[in-house]
Amino acid sequence: MSVFNERKKIYFDWLMLLLALVSLFYLQALMSSTLKTSCSIYRILSYSAMLAWVVFALIGTVEQIKEWLSLLWPVLVCFLVAATLYLIRSNDNYLAATTKNILFFSFFAFIFLYYSRPGYEKFRAIIISVWFIETVISCVHSIIFLQKYPDYARALLSPDMYGVYDGLQTYTMIGFYHVGVLSFLTPAFLYRALGKHRKSGYESLILLACCLLFWLTVMQTQFTIALILISLGIVAVLIIILLEKAKKQARLPISILLIILIALLFLLLPKFLLSLYEGNLFGSVLSERIYSIYRMITGLDIGNSDLQDRLYHYSLTLEGIRESKLLGGYFTGSATCGGHSEFGDMLALFGVFFFALFIWFVINMFRRGYKYTVRDLHPGFIISYVIYFIFSLINTSLWTPIGIGLFIILPFSLHEGDLFPLIRRNLK
Repeated sequence: MSVFNERKKIYFDWLMLLLALVSLFYLQALMSSTLKTSCSIYRILSYSAMLAWVVFALIGTVEQIKEWLSLLWPVLVCFLVAATLYLIRSNDNYLAATTKNILFFSFFAFIFLYYSRPGYEKFRAIIISVWFIETVISCVHSIIFLQKYPDYARALLSPDMYGVYDGLQTYTMIGFYHVGVLSFLTPAFLYRALGKHRKSGYESLILLACCLLFWLTVMQTQFTIALILISLGIVAVLIIILLEKAKKQARLPISILLIILIALLFLLLPKFLLSLYEGNLFGSVLSERIYSIYRMITGLDIGNSDLQDRLYHYSLTLEGIRESKLLGGYFTGSATCGGHSEFGDMLALFGVFFFALFIWFVINMFRRGYKYTVRDLHPGFIISYVIYFIFSLINTSLWTPIGIGLFIILPFSLHEGDLFPLIRRNLK
């Protein structure tokens, strides 16, 4: 390759990275509460950058297209099915959102497949570092904001917030779907910080500080399911690390002790939840949800609570699955048929074929990311995907920050070497 061609390739690679970052961080900010992303100029800029990136990637990587399509075709078929249904029922907001987000998930998978190739270490390092910087700023900003305005916990996507923050419009505010990302990335980062994989001391300290910040952010936003999942993920990681570091002859008694402790925890869980509520350790919204969970576990009437409303939406989803006869087509005329179970709603609305294709796509990406991850970090990767699937069963999850975290940040962060020294070396 001539010097001119090498220089052209360098310019091409940096242009591709710029287009990718413009697309990714507009789509990330789309779920933030304090950026008025409805402005058409932002949409045109981001969608044009995304389209240009895909076109350039396909032109520049012809030899990879066949392999990539074998992974991406299920989600592309899902997109075509959703788009067709949307054209038939163009007044359904859920179909419109699903159609767009399936396409975005495919785009995020494409970004991973493109930059996971050898020779792109510098670009991976830039993507990870920009994500970390943006997320840390968002967490700090959100915690400060919610300390001052605690009533806005669990309402960070509300348009009413635009006037609260003294008219300051900025993207650095955590939204609900960012909290969902933190719930499955934090355990993976914790495992990277404390697990047996070789690492530098300062990398562990940085990751531990980030994990603490992320957990505090989820706590502050008072999203109960995300808080439960991130906490369970952290406990699972600590148990795995304890068993890994224990001597072989000590693993059996430690496992028996842990089983006994977990059994005791379940027995004492109702009283523990009640004590959390009565002690008012959390914000009012989270305390009320904890009390509702306590009443449900103990068989008491949960009353007219937010949890009761959620259970009602789950019943709508189950009704939709039954009425659709597994062939899809269950519509209520509202934005969504259930609203709190992404997988359930997709099954009711689009049917078994569509749903199976999407799950196949996610599993394909899991297999690719699993192979890409350092072997010693596989437990952290698996825990993150388990949390994602649980989250998708009991909440909406087909949104852009979650796709970015699942398909890009998770595998890139668990790939090779020491994460932060890798970033430092490649950014020199």
